[in-house]
Amino acid sequence: MLVGAYGSGEGISTLTVISVLVNVLTLATERRRPAGDWPLAGRLVALYVPGAVAGALVLRVADQGLLDVLVAVAVLGAIAVRLVPSRFELRLPASVAGLLGGAFGITTGVSGPPIVLHLLHTHSPPLRTRDTLAAVFLATALISLVVLPVAGVFSLPAALPSLLVAVVAGHLLGRRMFARMGPGAYERVVLATMAVSALATLALLVT
Repeated sequence: MLVGAYGSGEGISTLTVISVLVNVLTLATERRRPAGDWPLAGRLVALYVPGAVAGALVLRVADQGLLDVLVAVAVLGAIAVRLVPSRFELRLPASVAGLLGGAFGITTGVSGPPIVLHLLHTHSPPLRTRDTLAAVFLATALISLVVLPVAGVFSLPAALPSLLVAVVAGHLLGRRMFARMGPGAYERVVLATMAVSALATLALLVT
């Protein structure tokens, strides 16, 4: 949504800064020992890097609006396959999820959907899944904070302080909601959030 509102440069830069803040809050401010799957997080981060390089090459020759549409439609399609009962089950191996996460992150600023879909298929407890995601997204955001300025596309909007205040408030609210969720509710909330984000991106692109 931020990419649609601010454009690719400011939008992706803002998402990167927000990702650092959110995931530091998740891993370091909840007065508990993080419980992620660290070997899996490491594999996903390692695979993110070549995916990001491929995404950067695609971004040089492809239309940004078309990429945003394709990613949003792909996310909605993957959610539909996940929700509709069928003998066919969409399973993304860690290798594919990491590569796609890197490619999506560089081209659209949204690296999460393929990584989230992979982790949902591991059937880990919600806290383990959440902390694994937080570790992956923190690491990839820090990588992006180095890559984006080098690429000359790092730019932040004047509204960033207000956005960060809203992010902290949302995190505190989300923390309370998460504490009350079971595994089934957690997956539904994650998929619903992904769907809303994809639909909002499409709406911004057509207006």
